[in-house]
Order: sequence, then structure tokens, then C-alpha cells
Amino acid sequence: MELLAPARDLNNLKAAFDAGADAVYLGLKNFSARKRAKNFSREELYTGLNYAKSCGKKIFVALNTLIYEEEIKELIETLYFLEEIAVDGIIIQDYGIYKIVKDFGINLALIASTQMATTNSVKAKFLQDLGFKRIILERQLTIKDIEKIRNSVSIEIEVFIHGAMCFSLSGLCHFSSQITGKSGNRGECVQPCRWAFERESKENKFFFSMKDLNGLEYLKTLKKMGINSIKIEGRLKGIDYTYSVVSAYRSIIDGLNKKQLNDLQLKEVMDKLKNIEQSRELSDGFFEGQFSSNRLIDQSPSAGLYIGKISGVFERSVFFKTRAPLSVGDMIRVVDNSGKERYKIPIKALYKKEGRAKNAVTGDYIGIPYSGKKLSAGDRIYLINRRDGVKIKSLKPIPMPPVMSYLERAEKGWNSYLALYKSNDGKPEEKVLRFQPRNITYQIDGKSFYFIPPHIFDSKDYEYFSNKKNLIISHPAEARLFKDANLYGSFYLYCTNSMSALFYKSLGIKAISFSPDVGIAKSFLNLFPLILKWQNIPLFVTRVKIGEGQYFLRQRDLKIDFSIPYGIRKL
Repeated sequence: MELLAPARDLNNLKAAFDAGADAVYLGLKNFSARKRAKNFSREELYTGLNYAKSCGKKIFVALNTLIYEEEIKELIETLYFLEEIAVDGIIIQDYGIYKIVKDFGINLALIASTQMATTNSVKAKFLQDLGFKRIILERQLTIKDIEKIRNSVSIEIEVFIHGAMCFSLSGLCHFSSQITGKSGNRGECVQPCRWAFERESKENKFFFSMKDLNGLEYLKTLKKMGINSIKIEGRLKGIDYTYSVVSAYRSIIDGLNKKQLNDLQLKEVMDKLKNIEQSRELSDGFFEGQFSSNRLIDQSPSAGLYIGKISGVFERSVFFKTRAPLSVGDMIRVVDNSGKERYKIPIKALYKKEGRAKNAVTGDYIGIPYSGKKLSAGDRIYLINRRDGVKIKSLKPIPMPPVMSYLERAEKGWNSYLALYKSNDGKPEEKVLRFQPRNITYQIDGKSFYFIPPHIFDSKDYEYFSNKKNLIISHPAEARLFKDANLYGSFYLYCTNSMSALFYKSLGIKAISFSPDVGIAKSFLNLFPLILKWQNIPLFVTRVKIGEGQYFLRQRDLKIDFSIPYGIRKL
């Protein structure tokens, strides 16, 4: 079983390998679903890849965003570069990337991102038939769901085991894009699920903010099941987190491999992981098939590790007795008595009774300079980030070869693309539909079309649609499953470039839905005679049961009418 770790930069990459990771996944400056991470330049990736190969380790590159038409030339160059330096695989969401790799004969192993929303064995078999090397499963799956998929395919299966979770199924979230214009499918998510909303009581609560995942106790089950890789989330986190969490999971996997793991060791490592976390509460996620909000939702998200209350404020400093060690360079958060206001404070200096100090231990009464908004006695203090305590010897940059062939090959690939795709000057017909969360049928040109929802977890549920003549599908696997039906694509069948459009046409899909994540150039939509435009598109799809009703975010004049499993935006 492979232990796969995140790497936001070269130091994190080395920390992950030093701690025992078998592989890391990382992003480049573009096309990464974690755009806010530092990410890698091509030169840094080349350095990291050489180090990985010297250690017998692997590197997977995340190109897991939707691609805009105007980005295809840069994408093609990136793909040829990754082929030339021989990365171990690329993680993708966009079927346009799949088509470019296959049509142009680019030798890269393809890994289906969790953004592809693989929730059942029909979708898994489809990806296997396309030639994917590995599938990263949806994070809202139970152990039973995972086992059904594992038993249905022979390709590699990867499962998230630790780190942050999303309220929505991966790839099916429009929460950020519809509210702020920054799309999670483009790596720009602003995490509105972490914001405080109101309901009937008018009290601010964090209804959509998930606890973090800790699946340590499920390693034995997943290993026995034949899962090939377990994945730690955290490309936005520092080397302390990376090193500590990887070390913890490494120790348990080694114990399982040697058949020497006992309950006491498991508990000790579990306790260690709880102490590492400085952001949210931990849970076992969806593995047990229990979807209640009490089990999954953190009512004080991102508060951090509680370390005390302000006892006094004097001359632009706050004073308190700390419940945990602190150092200059750490970051704390203060939450006021109402729980509504939160302030981050970097510890730039630290004072104890004997004077200025660099460090404080548990029980010390300390002062920290602060000149922002007024704070009060009783406000709660949380530790949210420690300065890097793990010392990693930086990797020496390795210059790339002065002569590389990828640029020349990329130019030929771009010319091949221009020859392959020619924009249709015709204008497609447009139909406007309004999404209704409880509707399964829609009338289009006098015909009843059945909308296949994206949240099908048991393949048997497809049987209902088996005799329907007209279908609106939400995953390309359904085009093969119902190949004799008249097929239209829903807004979950993302079409943001000409290559994804050509891929969907090759599956017999006759109409496509205008994607909320489409880019500037839209001429490729002319490849279809009909375009569906939807109103009231869901913000998210989830298995979490938080209770149906209306939720309010007053400062943005936002109302969410939540009916399981959809959240619908209403202003």
C-alpha cells in the first residue's frame, strides 16, 4: 500500500520523503486545484523529481482543473514537458486533457482526480476502459462503497485517508463560483462552506464546515481490501504538518506490513495526530456510512487549538496564561465572546515576567503585541499555526538540460490541435431550463427527458433509467451505459474547451449544458446543435444531513434553500 503525501514546495517534498512517504503529489503554477498553494516551477519540479528518483520514490503532478480554450497551447507544452522529464503520472479532471494525451500519443500515465466524482462501479469501469492507470475515489464514500468499486475493477484505487474534507462531492461544487466568481473547479475556491450562516434562530453557526478526516483505524481494512494508495490532504500546509502526519501513518503501515501492530500502538499514534492538528476537529469521515451533522460538522471551524483566554489588554498588548508552548513566529487566532469576530495575530514578539523571550512553555503568563481591533478580557485564543519546527535540509537546485525536445514537440502538437479542431461557424439553438431539486423529468421540445443525478453510489440505481428514451446525463460513463438513448449532457458534464466537446460528441451526446465554469472563448459550443442553459444551478451536492430549510448569509444578501442533497442559491 502506497503512502501518498502532499507537497506545496521543495521543502515539503523532502519532508514527506524523509518522513516515509512513497510518493508525493504536487501542482505546477497553472492548472492545479490548489492555486493558493506555493506550487512548483518547472525547474523546481525537475529538482524534486531527480531527488525522488534517487530515493526510489514517485511524483504525481496535479493538472486537476477545468481547462479553458485559450489555455490549450500552454497545456500542450506542459504535457510534453512532463512527458520528457518522465513524471510518474498526471492527475486530471478535464476529459479534454485525456483526449489530447491519447490523440497526440503523449506518454503519460493518467490518474482520474477525485474531481471526476467516481461514486460507483459503472464510473470506475468506464475510466478503466479509457486506459486510466488509477482512480482517486470520491471522498464521501463508505467502506462498503469503496469495496464494491475495488471489486469491480483491476486498475489502481487511491483513497483519501487524512486531512480536510469538502461539504460537497468533489467536482460537483459551484458554491464558491456562484457566490464570488472564483471556482473550485479552477483551483480558486474561497471556501464559503467555512463561513458562518444563520437559520431560524438568527444565530450564526457553521452549518457547512466539515471536520477533518482521520482514517488511521481504517488502514487495516483498506489494505486487506486491496487499496493501492492512501492519500494525505494538505498542499496548503507547512512542513511540520507534512512530516508529522506522514510519520504517523508510516509507523502504522509498517506495523501492518510486519503484522506487529497492536491496539496500544494505534492509540498512541491516534493521540499524536490529535495533537498535530491545530485547525479543526477530527472525524472518521464517511467510512462508517453515518452522515449526521453532529458527526461531520465542526461548529467552530478553523478556530485552532484552544490555548487560553485573554485576561487583560494593556498598551497594545494582550495578556494570557498559555495552555501550550508558543514561539515567536507562531500564529494565533482570537475569537470574541459572541463567537462572530475572529482576528489572526502573528506572534512577532513574546513577553514573560522576566522580559522579552523567544519561547513560552505551558503555564507561562505572557504578553503579545497587538494593535488591531479592540479585544476584551475573556476572548478565546487558539493556536492555528506553528513556525516550522522540523528542520529540513534544502535540496540543491538541479539545472534542467540546456537542450530539451519538448518545446519543438509541443509546437508540432499545437499545429496538430489546430488541424484537428476547426470551429463551426453555425450558432446552436439554446433552450433555457430551471433546475428543480425534486424533479427528475424536464420537457424539451415536447419530449420528457430524465435527469440522472450525479449522486448515484450504488450502480443498481441506474436500472430505473434503463428503459428511458431521453436522458440528461451527469457523467460520461452514463453515455456508454445508455448508448441507445437520446443523450443530453447536464451542467455536471463540464465542457469548457474544444477537446472535451469532441470527447463528449464521440460518446454520442447530442446536446451539452452551458457550464458555469466556461472560459472566455465559447466557439467550441458550436460543435453541438443544441445548448442547454440552466437557471437555479445547485451550489453543491452532499451526503451530509444538516436539515432542510433556508440558510442566510446576510452580509452578502445570500439565501440557500437546502433540500438534500442540493443547496440552491436564492437571492
